[in-house]
Amino acid sequence: MAGRRPITLEKLKSEQKDLGLGFKQEYGRPCLIGCGIVPTELLDSSGSSTQVFDMGSDIVRVRTDHPLVGRIFFMEGEKSLGQIMLGRGADSDVTIPDYPISKNHCTFQWSKDGYLITDVGSTNGTFVEFERLDPNEPCLIEDRTRLVLGRFGFRFYKSGSSLLEDEDPLTNFTPFD
Repeated sequence: MAGRRPITLEKLKSEQKDLGLGFKQEYGRPCLIGCGIVPTELLDSSGSSTQVFDMGSDIVRVRTDHPLVGRIFFMEGEKSLGQIMLGRGADSDVTIPDYPISKNHCTFQWSKDGYLITDVGSTNGTFVEFERLDPNEPCLIEDRTRLVLGRFGFRFYKSGSSLLEDEDPLTNFTPFD
């Protein structure tokens, strides 16, 4: 069963005001915010670790004219105490309806060291801070880590509160900042 529907940044801010002390309980889970489309010609699909952007060219801007930009996806679902599956498929815990994201793309899991992301053999890859993950190799991620899933850029936050502490989570989504 899929988790709750994504919300906007404005809605999250409104919920923080409306819920007061209950906000942390309701939105204390890790989340992703959509930041934009990474130009596909700059993605390496060979499976080797590489930078997503061509450092030799002019600074590449991430496209932000997409309905997922600014949408917040919370990590929750029936498996909320174990692995959380993210993918395009309706049976994912976190469903992101963008065609370059595989039906089962990656998992998130809490460990004693923090949050781990693992690519589960996705077609278009999972990138952490612009380096492609090898399939089935967990990678520790921190608050505000930049991720690229398929062609779409996200920032990871450890909670809704952490997201709202960031002055502008949608800016500076390139390896040049």
